[in-house]
Amino acid sequence: MKILGISAFYHDSAAALVVDGKLVAAAQEERFTRKKHDAAFPERSIAYCLQRGDVGRKGVDAVVYYDKPITTFVRLLKTYLRVGPKGIRSFSSAMPAWTREKLWIPYEIERGLQRIGTPMPKDLWFTEHHESHAASAFFPSPFESAAILTFDGVGEWATSSVGVGRGNHIELQRQLNFPNSLGLLYSAFTYFCGFRVNSGEYKLMGLAPYGRPIYADAIREHLLDLRPDGSFRMEMKYFNYLSGLTMTNRRFADLFGGPARKPESEITQRELDLADEKLLRRISRLLDQGDILFEIGEAQERHPGLLRPEELAGAADDEILARDLETVGVLEDHLEPRFRGIGERLFEQQIARALGRAAADASPQLVELR
Repeated sequence: MKILGISAFYHDSAAALVVDGKLVAAAQEERFTRKKHDAAFPERSIAYCLQRGDVGRKGVDAVVYYDKPITTFVRLLKTYLRVGPKGIRSFSSAMPAWTREKLWIPYEIERGLQRIGTPMPKDLWFTEHHESHAASAFFPSPFESAAILTFDGVGEWATSSVGVGRGNHIELQRQLNFPNSLGLLYSAFTYFCGFRVNSGEYKLMGLAPYGRPIYADAIREHLLDLRPDGSFRMEMKYFNYLSGLTMTNRRFADLFGGPARKPESEITQRELDLADEKLLRRISRLLDQGDILFEIGEAQERHPGLLRPEELAGAADDEILARDLETVGVLEDHLEPRFRGIGERLFEQQIARALGRAAADASPQLVELR
């Protein structure tokens, strides 16, 4: 069975091909277009994968898309309804891409495949965003069972997920929902330090060794409400991403000593200090009320490889999760978005053992490493 996985229309579009349970090829579109973080439909990546897999005129048996766009669209609509008129600029900016392509993924895939001369298969599957992340971490691993922890900006609703992988099955059992997100918190600091969200985070990481931990109390006391089980709520009055076109607002700027750095301007000691505080592990160690990352890790140590549902951290309880929704107005997943496609196919086919050299296979420029 030939299964083609696709991620597109957000950032780092990619494709991957699994044939009879084996990863044959995977590639990121920017490798061919030379456009950094290219979000376009990955025609060249797909063509490369089909060529490497020797897929003939009959094409593939199924296509898998890396998330569920309709669910994401519902989240956007509920968010804009919640924030009201102040979200009109953000709404007007976001909707054209949705009405033009993101709401029509099946048709975009069919047209894209036609352009490269391959037919649309009968089966088109959509996985949840965090299922793709979890699968790309667990299935290529050497473990028969493991606890799975995924932190992200946001998928459809989930921003953090905890689950269990056993053999050829993954079950995500708890999740923390938008707008509370470590990934978006990271993006907020990325933006505030003058770097582009979803591509400039590595620059912020590069500044981290030069910073001083002088903003620890401000982060702990104002931005995060951390719960004993590792779940948390963000104080949204400091952030602008629910209704605006920026990640942070004036309150955030007042908290950290002035307006956001302008892109390409001089980097000051403030940005170095903010970078020092923003690394997730650093934040976790600073928070003495609990631990975002390692509370779950302690449960993992008590039961190596497995977590019982009652031990899983996520939303502290249903009331907190419901309130988060109302507000809308260990394997730890380190894989980049370009590797999500691998997880999509592995999840759908529920492959018990995955391939060891997935990273090398994911790059057409690293054939010699296989």
